[in-house]
Amino acid sequence: MAEGNKVLKIVGIGCGLLVLLSACGIGACLLFVKGQTDAPASASHAFFADLRTGNYQQALQRMNTTYQSTHPLPTFQQSVAQIPALTQQTDSTFANRSVSNQTATMSGTLTSPSGDVPVTVTLSQVGEYWYIDSVMVQGTTLQ
Repeated sequence: MAEGNKVLKIVGIGCGLLVLLSACGIGACLLFVKGQTDAPASASHAFFADLRTGNYQQALQRMNTTYQSTHPLPTFQQSVAQIPALTQQTDSTFANRSVSNQTATMSGTLTSPSGDVPVTVTLSQVGEYWYIDSVMVQGTTLQ
């Protein structure tokens, strides 16, 4: 009987170690993914903060160079005005984050007085900086 208890104890300790190692591995993976998505998420949050405070010039500078070259500031402001949630939002949350090479997709919600609205932001990395390629709010793309 004592021999059987010893085997069960060893198996129990082995299983406990396996669970601990698995938890550590999962935690490390989550931290890695979070680290990879922090920069594009920060760029997205900053874009919405600029719009929230009316800093359209800074928001436009966060867009990719192609967009900037085809959208002078007045055109950008008119495009933003076509999507009221962009200027009425009080916060942005990105629950779904994906990064592949130098491209990122952030999706989540914008909090607005009329409730949460879905938002998707795609970004591309140039050097160390993440530029916004497109913004879609409630199915409407920022032109």
